[in-house]
Amino acid sequence: MKIPSGLQTGIKIVHGFDINENQTTELILDFDASESVVEAGSSGQWLLKPTIKVLDTKECSIISGTVEFDGTEGVLVSAQIYDSDAPDPKDRVIIQASTSTDENGSYTIFLQPSSYNIVAYKDEYDPDCARIVAESNISYTQDFALSTASTGTISGRITIDGGTDVQHAPISFRQLAQCEGSSEEEQIQVKSLNVANGGSYNNVLLPEGTYTVVASTFGRATQELFDVEIMAGADTQLDVIFP
Repeated sequence: MKIPSGLQTGIKIVHGFDINENQTTELILDFDASESVVEAGSSGQWLLKPTIKVLDTKECSIISGTVEFDGTEGVLVSAQIYDSDAPDPKDRVIIQASTSTDENGSYTIFLQPSSYNIVAYKDEYDPDCARIVAESNISYTQDFALSTASTGTISGRITIDGGTDVQHAPISFRQLAQCEGSSEEEQIQVKSLNVANGGSYNNVLLPEGTYTVVASTFGRATQELFDVEIMAGADTQLDVIFP
C-alpha cells in the first residue's frame, strides 16, 4: 500500500480544541478506513489517503448495537446525514462516521450531536437503516437484522471528456429508503468506491433494485445518474463522463 507524498508530508491532523485550567481535554482520533483506502483503478494497487476526524469526548454521542445475519462479522455500519437542499449532489449524503461489526456482530460509533440515518450493509444482503436524533453525552442502542438479497453487479469506466482517465473519483450508490423512526423517505448510501489511476470499476456487487449513482472528481461538475437498474444475476454497464 502506498501513501501518496507520505515521506514528504506525513499525516496531518488539523483541528482546533480548548485546554482549560485544571481540566483534562480528551480527544478521539477516528480513522475511517472505508473512506481512506483507495483502489488504484484496475492496477491491483491500493493507496492510503487518511481521513481522520477529531472528536471531543465531552460532546460525543455514542451509538452501539448488534447486527444479525447469516454470519458473524464484517457488516459496515455508517452514520449518514441527508441534506436534500445541498447544491452539489455529492453533499446530499454525507458519511459522518463508519465502522465494521466485530466477531460478535457488535459495533460502536462516536458522533457529534445531530440527526443521522444509521445504515447497516453487507454484500449479498439488503441494507437496513434507522433514524436517530443524537444528543450530546447520551448513549443509544440500535440493533439491525439483515435479510439475504438477490444481487447483480455494475461495471464501467470513468473518464474526463470521454477519453482521459481520472486520477481519483469517488462513486456513491444510493437508494431511497424510509428508515425506522423516520416519517419520510430519504436517500441513503448503500455502497461507495474510490477509483483512482485507471478510471475503471468492475463487477461491483449490489442488491437488486433502482439506484442513483453519484460520481465526483476534482475540478469537474459532479455527475448524478438516476434510475440505474441492478438486475439479479446480470452485470449493468455504466460509464461516467465528466464534461
